[in-house]
Amino acid sequence: MMQVLISGLAIGGLYTLVAMGFTLKLGIADIVNVAHGAFVVIGMYIVYFAVTDYGVPEHLAAALAAIFVVLLSLVVYVVLVGPSRLGTGGHEEQIVYTLLILSGAGLVLQLLFGTELRTLPVSSSSVKIFGAFVTREQIIAFVTAVVVAGALYFVFTRTLIGKIARVAGAYESGARAVGIPVERVFMLVFLVGSGLAGLAGGLAMTIIPVEPYLGFEFVIVAFLVSISAGLGFGKTALVGLAFGVVEAGFGRYAGPAVGQVWTYTFFLVVLAMVTGGVPRGVRSMGRVLARGSRV
Repeated sequence: MMQVLISGLAIGGLYTLVAMGFTLKLGIADIVNVAHGAFVVIGMYIVYFAVTDYGVPEHLAAALAAIFVVLLSLVVYVVLVGPSRLGTGGHEEQIVYTLLILSGAGLVLQLLFGTELRTLPVSSSSVKIFGAFVTREQIIAFVTAVVVAGALYFVFTRTLIGKIARVAGAYESGARAVGIPVERVFMLVFLVGSGLAGLAGGLAMTIIPVEPYLGFEFVIVAFLVSISAGLGFGKTALVGLAFGVVEAGFGRYAGPAVGQVWTYTFFLVVLAMVTGGVPRGVRSMGRVLARGSRV
């Protein structure tokens, strides 16, 4: 049981980073970014090739991956996401655009690198904590995730910059009236959220293997964790950790694939109980996916 808890907390820390990035975009800028999962996977591939081809230290490579993803997401925001915010399509338009990016990124990665799973060749000894064995990579990933999530929580709840961002998200027209550059604030929020996805992907590469379409799984986790937490920063961190523990528990006794399905089902039930139904963003995503399946 302790091994499940420790392993679950390690991957749960990464889920927290992914979900907090998603929470920033949806909770403040009102952007449903399905491509968030693609940013995670791109970060994973950057770390893989930076380490294996160029000998870059793995955790430095994770930081570089976050920077690269921020620059990439700037292009995505300027070309697609920003204009969609000002349009009349609402969440469904955002979902269509970013879903195309997610699918296209998977296809491009498959064409470039193939479909095989890639694992980072790291040699790390395990240490025993409370009777459970944990690797150095798992410890670093968990500690980094907790520190970054804590710093982000402090910035957006205790600093002037964070309060301005939250005011812009909650009272957009009023923020414009008092001279707050709302679009710049939302773009900054989008970039920070994407950077968290890239960093989470870079750290995840030291623990789990990557394949081109893994982004679909990460965006599902981001949806479930963020909305189950009510788009609250502190709650997102706790739910992200809990998601990792539940997934590790189900995976231990039912196998990884079945355990993942059970975890999704469990959190969908929790989500329905907490919200009294399926939230609007998830309903919109479901309608878009259903419409696309009929084409």
